[in-house]
Amino acid sequence: MRVQGGSMEPTILPGQIIFVDRWAFGAQTPFVNHYLLRWRGPQRNELVVFRNPIDGVLVVKRCIGLQGDPISVENNILTVGKRSIPVTPQEAKRFESYTSVPPGTIFALGDNVAVSEDSRVYGFIPVRHLLGEVILELPGDSVRR
Repeated sequence: MRVQGGSMEPTILPGQIIFVDRWAFGAQTPFVNHYLLRWRGPQRNELVVFRNPIDGVLVVKRCIGLQGDPISVENNILTVGKRSIPVTPQEAKRFESYTSVPPGTIFALGDNVAVSEDSRVYGFIPVRHLLGEVILELPGDSVRR
């Protein structure tokens, strides 16, 4: 797939081509967010691909929080596991009632936190919605903006 936005810079640049292992987590049914058979879950810091829950566009983000990882919010700083991220007051409110990443979900974050729409906006991502893991990044015809 060709990456469109800059939310994963500097790891992945706009226009860069990535290869996604659609079998990384298991065998999925076509056109439905369901695994027939799962052999592993996502790992922390892994680059994962899923459909943006807002408009269905494919996105790539980094998995920074797994089910059970602690969550806290203080002074508009969200801490997921050992990672602290600035959030807006609305985003802080969304997560203040959580103490950990819920079962069956991950917290996904773009590497370019300043411009990324990610779990801070979408909320937790159900593992069943993950389409695969990024396994290869090609230079492509990346253009810096």
